[in-house]
Amino acid sequence: MSNYIDRAVAFMDILGMRTLVSRIGDNETLRVNLHNAIRLIKEQERYSSMPSKILSEMQVSVFSDCIAVSIRPEKIAFLVHVCSDLQNRLLHLGIAIRGGIAVGKTIHENGLLYGEGIVRAHELESIYAKNPRILLDENLEDRYPILISSEYLDTDDDFRRFVKPMVDTPFLGDAADLAAEGYDPRGLFMTDVRHHLIRNLRESKGEVHFEKWLWLAQRFNGAIRARCCYPPLAEIEIPV
Repeated sequence: MSNYIDRAVAFMDILGMRTLVSRIGDNETLRVNLHNAIRLIKEQERYSSMPSKILSEMQVSVFSDCIAVSIRPEKIAFLVHVCSDLQNRLLHLGIAIRGGIAVGKTIHENGLLYGEGIVRAHELESIYAKNPRILLDENLEDRYPILISSEYLDTDDDFRRFVKPMVDTPFLGDAADLAAEGYDPRGLFMTDVRHHLIRNLRESKGEVHFEKWLWLAQRFNGAIRARCCYPPLAEIEIPV
């Protein structure tokens, strides 16, 4: 019998999956990006079989366009980093995700996933996140002070803590080669993200969809103000 113990659990979901699928048609770029996004999510399962001790302790479940990741609560800062990395890798493909991170008694092993932790993480994603953000459950920073100084977390206008997008540059397959040739991997990453954000703002169908990409555009502007990249990028014009 598996132990029903506290685990830090993250639940993340690709936003607008139905819309993305309906738009594929003859759009080869969208088809490739969506395929790569699903493959990227699926590849997260390899974490739990890697030789690194901390990675081997992490459990990953992938179903359709969703992913659940869990680890021992004292490693919650690492879980936040994993969520940030996945969020940025998908943003690089023009794909937005939403999620929640919680701690609670959970069974997550051998294909089984249930308990208080995953229920709360899913609740954060489906009810409270609203925008493409990964919310941290309330009071987690009180329980795990290591989170207080995390560069990966920020406070939103509703005073909820969330995983800040675009803090790091995700590892891209050719990043080292690009850097050796004098290119700035972060600059290229942010250029691609800027392109995706402007396109989605322009092509938004309805106010709700527009507001989600607007939220990300505002975080993009904050990210480039906080950290320069080359080539220098202009902020995205925010409608007033």
